[in-house]
Amino acid sequence: MLPGLVVVMLSGLTSRETIDEARMAGADGYLAKPFTSDQCGATLAFALLRHGSVLRESTEGDRSLAGGHERVRLTEREHEVMWWVKEGFADKQIPDKIGISIWTVRKHLRNVCDKLNARSRTEAVRKLYAGASG
Repeated sequence: MLPGLVVVMLSGLTSRETIDEARMAGADGYLAKPFTSDQCGATLAFALLRHGSVLRESTEGDRSLAGGHERVRLTEREHEVMWWVKEGFADKQIPDKIGISIWTVRKHLRNVCDKLNARSRTEAVRKLYAGASG
């Protein structure tokens, strides 16, 4: 009925299964409580991007960067960390989700930012997941 409507689910439930179920039900984004205004803004921005575009993936697992033909290879763990960042989770919330330390999360975020030539985690997510809109 409303094809332009963007839906962001808001919940205190933070399991990956719950988030996946929200996506399968049609949510463009998922925001876990409690959250900061920055997390809310980033989640809304990424939901808008996601609603209008599809992430392109090659068979090697590379991700396209926004606005260009350049490819960058991230490790599976870097993709996993970025998935949680994209979902609006803070650095300190991610370790419990994937069983690594906060320092390892931050190391992966630094590596991703370096690989994507991004100055922040928000810019890295935008570059990583907005590839099809360019």
